Amino acid sequence: MNNKFKSFFAIGNMNCEKIIMHLFYIGIILLLYQSYKISYYVYTTYTYEKEVTYEKNTEIFYTYVTTNNLILSIFTFIVSFFIILILWKLICEIIYKVIIYFTNNTK
Repeated sequence: MNNKFKSFFAIGNMNCEKIIMHLFYIGIILLLYQSYKISYYVYTTYTYEKEVTYEKNTEIFYTYVTTNNLILSIFTFIVSFFIILILWKLICEIIYKVIIYFTNNTK
């Protein structure tokens, strides 16, 4: 365990695949945060009016209350996460191919 910890922080010991893999996984955390921000914007912006009835002094009153759209927000989170994830995967693959190209052509 101690040897792996020291080798992780040693510069020049990791191969290209491990570097891109770590970059990809760190990027997923940022993608989750970005998808959360997008879905929170949808949650607070796209509201709908919900009908509410209440009774007061034997009279029935009908009114509307503005409500946040939770279902649309969850759907937006899932869709935006997968779209951004596909783009992030493509970017990481392009970076990997460029590094492999320059590594093979400089030897």
